[in-house]
Amino acid sequence: MGGEGGGEGGEGRGATQGPKGLYPGIIPAIAGAAMSHGLRTASYEGTKQLLAPLEKLPGVSEVQIQGFASGVGTVLGTGFRIPCEVLKQQLQCGLHPNAVAALAAVLKQEGMRGMFRGTSATLGREVPFYVIGIVAYEQLKKVTKEVKKGIGKSDCLSSWETLLVGTLSGAIAAALTTPADVLKTRMMTGAVPASFGVIQVAQMISKKEGALALFKGALPRAVWVAPLGAMNFAGYELAKRALDGENEGFAAEGASEEDVEYKPPNTPSSLGVPPEPAAITGDANYQRAAASALAESAPQT
Repeated sequence: MGGEGGGEGGEGRGATQGPKGLYPGIIPAIAGAAMSHGLRTASYEGTKQLLAPLEKLPGVSEVQIQGFASGVGTVLGTGFRIPCEVLKQQLQCGLHPNAVAALAAVLKQEGMRGMFRGTSATLGREVPFYVIGIVAYEQLKKVTKEVKKGIGKSDCLSSWETLLVGTLSGAIAAALTTPADVLKTRMMTGAVPASFGVIQVAQMISKKEGALALFKGALPRAVWVAPLGAMNFAGYELAKRALDGENEGFAAEGASEEDVEYKPPNTPSSLGVPPEPAAITGDANYQRAAASALAESAPQT
C-alpha cells in the first residue's frame, strides 16, 4: 500500500494525455503489489504467531509484537516489489513507452543492480509506513471501543467503523512517511546522482528546496492512500473474521449465538405450507411442529 502513493511523479500528465495518462505503470504496479502483499501478509501472521508467547514477558505488549511482525513481513515483501516499483516509476515519469522497454533500458544501463535502485529509500518508507499503520490501527480501535463503551454501547466494531479506523490509519501513516516517499522517487527516477545515499539526497533537497520539500505531496498522498488503508487494514481484518467463521451480526448487537432463538429453515410457520419430508429434521420441538402442520393440511374425508 505504501508504494501506491507517490506524490511527485507525473504532475500534469492527465491534462496532456487524457485519462490514459493517469495510469502509466499500472501493470508493474499490480504485479508488484500482488506479490508483495501476499508475502507480507503471510510473513506477518507467521511472525506474530511465533512471537505470541513473548506477550507473557514483562514490558512486551501485543502492539510491539504486531509492529515487529509487520516490519519483518514488509522487508520480505518489499524485496519482491522493488523491481516492479522501479519500472513503475520509470513509466510514470514518461521515460519509456512500456514496461518491456523500461526493463531492457534499466538492465542495459545498470544491470540487475539497477532493478534494486532505491532499495534503502523504499525500505525506509515501507517499514515505517506499515509499522505506523498497524500501531495507529490498533490504538484507534482501542479508543473507538472505549468511546462506545462510555456511551453505553457494545464495544464490538461494526463493518463501517472498522473501515473508518482503517482509513484514518492509512492517512496518518501516509502523511508521516511522505519524506521517505519523496526520497525514493528522486532516487528511482535518476533525479539525483546514482552514488548518493538516502542521507545525501535528503541533505541536497533540504539545501536546495528547503526542508518542507520533503513533505511535498503529503496531502494528496494521504487522501490517495486513505481508502487503500481501509482495504488493507480493515479489509484484512474483516476477511479474517469471515474466514474464522465469526458472525458479525451477533457481535454488532453484543449478543451471543445462544441468545438468539433457533429458527430452522423451511419451517411450516415461515412458509405456510407443509414441509418436504427431507426437511423434517432437527430438535424435538421442530419435529412436532412439522408433524402438526402435516396433519392440519391433510384433506378432510
